[in-house]
Amino acid sequence: MNLVESQLKSCYEELLRESKHVRIWITAAVLFAIPWTVAGLLDTGSRVKFDTFLRLMISAKDPEPKHAFPPSFPAKMETAFPPEGSVFDFFYEFKGRGAWKHWNELVRGFETPTHSDIRRIIVPTVDTARYVFRLILSFVDLIQIFY
Repeated sequence: MNLVESQLKSCYEELLRESKHVRIWITAAVLFAIPWTVAGLLDTGSRVKFDTFLRLMISAKDPEPKHAFPPSFPAKMETAFPPEGSVFDFFYEFKGRGAWKHWNELVRGFETPTHSDIRRIIVPTVDTARYVFRLILSFVDLIQIFY
């Protein structure tokens, strides 16, 4: 729940101006939080299985009705993850109606540092973009990361 709250706090001003998108944004915040809070520590093979499982739940085509979202969730997910890639490959941008963006969009624009100390160079990757994004949300809201 902390991750959902952090995301919504980060777009609070926009939320006040664009209140017609509140339901979409809350759904997107919950969908973003599910993989990272429930399955963030999984290895690559298990993430693939979790991705398949979560997409089945969201699509309401899961053969196991016990895995379905509660009835209070919208029947049609307006903010479902993009079909390509994994649910771990996207973050939600809360602007206007909002949209899922690939982590690569945060990595673009890397410029090689001018200093020659190779130990101080951090080359941005999808993984560093993911974890920096999460760390910033946690630091801003003073959320514990390690228990």
